[in-house]
Amino acid sequence: MIDGHVWLGPDRPGLGVHLHRALGEAIPVVGVAKNPFRGRPRARCCAATAVGRCSSPPSA
Repeated sequence: MIDGHVWLGPDRPGLGVHLHRALGEAIPVVGVAKNPFRGRPRARCCAATAVGRCSSPPSA
């Protein structure tokens, strides 16, 4: 789990994707951020994204 975004948008990898790839894609990464990435819909309390098993980039 990281304090940051995994995906910044469709086809826009964030810190979590880069970490997941650096770890040989062997370990799932979950990112939690207090604020959504600029241009993304606003969440009520936080924004969470993930990469790894059963995951795909967010839709627009």
